[in-house]
Amino acid sequence: MKTLLILFVVLFAAVSPQSVIRAQLCLDPGASITVKDGTLFSAGGGLTIRSNATASGHLADQTTTGVQISGAVNIERYIAANGWHNISSPIATANTTLFGSNSLIFYYDETLVQNDWNFGWVWHNGSMESMRGYDLLLEGGAVNVQFASADPLQLHTGSYAIAVYNTTHPEGEIPERKGWNLLGNPFASPIDWLNAAGWNKAAINDVVYVWDPANDIYTAFIGGSDPIGINGATQYIPSCQGFWVQALQNGSVQVSNAARVGIATGTPDYYKKTRSVYPIIQLSVTGNTGSDETIIRFLDGATDNFDQNKDAIKLFSPNPKIPQLYTTAPNNKLAINSMGKERSSLEIPILIKGKIDEPLLLDIMTLANFEIGTEVYLKNTQTQTLIQLTEGMQIQLSQTGAFATQNLAVVINPSEAELQTQKTPFIVFFNQNGEIQVNNTTDESKYISLMLYDITGKIVAKNTFEIVSVLTWRPGTMKGIFVLVINDSGNIFTHKLFNNN
Repeated sequence: MKTLLILFVVLFAAVSPQSVIRAQLCLDPGASITVKDGTLFSAGGGLTIRSNATASGHLADQTTTGVQISGAVNIERYIAANGWHNISSPIATANTTLFGSNSLIFYYDETLVQNDWNFGWVWHNGSMESMRGYDLLLEGGAVNVQFASADPLQLHTGSYAIAVYNTTHPEGEIPERKGWNLLGNPFASPIDWLNAAGWNKAAINDVVYVWDPANDIYTAFIGGSDPIGINGATQYIPSCQGFWVQALQNGSVQVSNAARVGIATGTPDYYKKTRSVYPIIQLSVTGNTGSDETIIRFLDGATDNFDQNKDAIKLFSPNPKIPQLYTTAPNNKLAINSMGKERSSLEIPILIKGKIDEPLLLDIMTLANFEIGTEVYLKNTQTQTLIQLTEGMQIQLSQTGAFATQNLAVVINPSEAELQTQKTPFIVFFNQNGEIQVNNTTDESKYISLMLYDITGKIVAKNTFEIVSVLTWRPGTMKGIFVLVINDSGNIFTHKLFNNN
């Protein structure tokens, strides 16, 4: 009966300027009601919104006057077991006692931070402020928190604002650690970061960061005229979700009912992605303990410096075991790096922080929209080794291999001089027997290490040989395009090979 009632309300609200429910309104996980501005909606028997491990119900009140509810309200929010969670309250009277005596909860005070990120954390016990984000540590099993009030007027609706800070200390402060503020979605529905009418973001960079506790990483979504996200980020901030912003100055952030949306898990249209039209390179790095992404893109009006509302500062995971990928602009580390028009010999360092003493996999997720003839390479800046990149390619990284984790850069159209450094004393080809034949033009005895990559960047074979003039190597029966990397006493040479035998 509840499902039928919910469907009836949705249809009735769409065709009538006024909808009234005399019974209790209950929204099960995945169910959603959107009340458009200019309509009236009232529930005479109270409101319950349920949540479980897979979904939550939503009431997206987009009106300027607010829906009318008589009776108690109870907003559930499922929180998974263990770990840190960024949360917020959908009612004005919530208290930290909701989370149990074995939990820890903190808010973040940017004004306390100097050069240590941890200085900003303040333990909290008491009332939860509207639109404030909190960091919750659950000890034990999952919980389904009940944000409940006998007074329906305590349910958040309308417009909310909260102060944000970017404090400069006399002793100085590292730029990447300035201006971080933990806010919260105050509503019992998701909110849309791209709905300009629903936000005032004048004091912040137009990027929203959400902590993903399952993967120990921050997602990041940049708004503006060219929105894009990494690590699974979308424009929607879930209900009861804490989120991070970076203030560029002291001020406030405001959100209103206009930003609210009714998203259910089974509503795929909200999650469709359109492919970017500007040149873009999207990379990910994966290790045994996690993964991370970064984006380099070329936009009209962007520069090589930090560009407000076009670049996203990197917000690092506190977990040192997670490999974290980023690029740089002067005095800044970037998760999303927007630059001006691509140009030849442009070299962009790629940096990895965290767990780099294990083999990592670099995935070329997106490489698109460059002008015809533009070539993009990955470079080992220590050995000057270059390998041309293609979308979908995967390259194995290590501390000592041809592509070391600490010496990487992306190069757009390397110069002829850079490509000349790849000239090699070896002549290499697949012979008619399907063997790799290496001819040493110096005729000097030497030991060389060979590493064979397939077209995706995966290592398919490796070996070490002594060579005087000629050696042959059969790494296996295979056909296709390959890259052979030869390490000659620290001098690295690459050869593209084709085998059709």
